[in-house]
Amino acid sequence: MKIVIPVDDKSMESCVGNSLGRSNYLLFYNTDTKETSYLDNRAVAGEGGAGVRVAQVVADKGTKAIITMQCGENAEKVLRRAEVLIYKSIPGTVNETFESYSSSPSQTNFPNYINDAAVGSKYWWVKTF
Repeated sequence: MKIVIPVDDKSMESCVGNSLGRSNYLLFYNTDTKETSYLDNRAVAGEGGAGVRVAQVVADKGTKAIITMQCGENAEKVLRRAEVLIYKSIPGTVNETFESYSSSPSQTNFPNYINDAAVGSKYWWVKTF
């Protein structure tokens, strides 16, 4: 399965970026092959509407899930239409995030879907850990 995480640097030791649309890079990780690749998010995001453009790129690349600290409402709509699962991340490194995800993707760290769960003032289709 292909998972995307917005990151600050091109490293598995990088921190998870604070925002889908405004992080420096997108890490694409294949859980089956363990392959990683990075996309320079600054080129995709540009000015205004960054989250929507990034969400569309994520969807177009066949991503099945995204783990992010923050996702805007319009980006969430694009991801939902493309049936990309949205996970709310906790602060930490990419390695810590994947370790947490791998150890229990459907139980302790990733409980069942919380439909229309309030995250700040926005409503996301999320799994939190």
